Amino acid sequence: MLPENSAGIRRMPANPAAACPSFVRTGSRVARIDGGEPSNGSVTQHIDLVPGWNFISFQVDPGVTDPADVLSGIDGSHVAVYGFNGTDYDYFRPQASGNTLTELLPNVGYWLHMAAQAQLTVAGPISPTTDQIASNTPAPTGLPGLTSQGLDQVVTAYPAIQTIWAYSPSDDTWTSHSRDGPAFLTEFTQTNPGHGYWIVADSALTLATPVSGSLTYYHPDHLGSTNIVTDAAGQLLHESCSYPFGYPRHSQDTESFDPLYGFIDKERDTDTGLHYCEARNLTRTGFITL
Repeated sequence: MLPENSAGIRRMPANPAAACPSFVRTGSRVARIDGGEPSNGSVTQHIDLVPGWNFISFQVDPGVTDPADVLSGIDGSHVAVYGFNGTDYDYFRPQASGNTLTELLPNVGYWLHMAAQAQLTVAGPISPTTDQIASNTPAPTGLPGLTSQGLDQVVTAYPAIQTIWAYSPSDDTWTSHSRDGPAFLTEFTQTNPGHGYWIVADSALTLATPVSGSLTYYHPDHLGSTNIVTDAAGQLLHESCSYPFGYPRHSQDTESFDPLYGFIDKERDTDTGLHYCEARNLTRTGFITL
């Protein structure tokens, strides 16, 4: 039995990462660790996909490149994947002949057409760099590393970047940043692993994994709700639990830490304070539809 805290909640072991699945996050979920983190540096990246078009990338190297192998976990859910070859699109369609897209590579942007909602899982070591982006040529790219980065960090680290476009599959819209445009026209502030981006640079460019940034481990219960949050050293940052349907029962923080993920692993909107549950949003007292 695990020791209880003052609220009667069973505590996790001193090092929860060694005892249960956990999610690694740096602002957004980037990887799931089952048991202890593997000594060979291998992680498992989960990418949520919605019906329709998804512009994705993956940041780990699965050790295979054949599209059928990389996408085997979502067989039956995807219709096709398209990759840009510099002038046109190559494609891969399951069970079809004549496919022209023969490999899927880490840190490259791909269009993935889904017939149903699914989650792509890719396991392996983190791939540290992109292929070189040619000068003044739009390139579909994934930013290396399992770390969400502020857009200001990206453009400061890579001043050659002229423009970045990001796609939102939930509402089929594009947002962009232009280096030479007015600041108020910048429409997004953060880049995330798992997403694809179109990048134009005025000189040849290779993106690399950020050297800084801390990892945060979210340890879920059987519903996926956040119970424990620890840092990379296993120190407790946050502990909480909820009543059925999400009403908070207990919360304890050991330092100034405000987890973005809570009940059933849904992300909290920092502007509204609501947890996004796809069709509805969750408040402290129940679901509302916006």
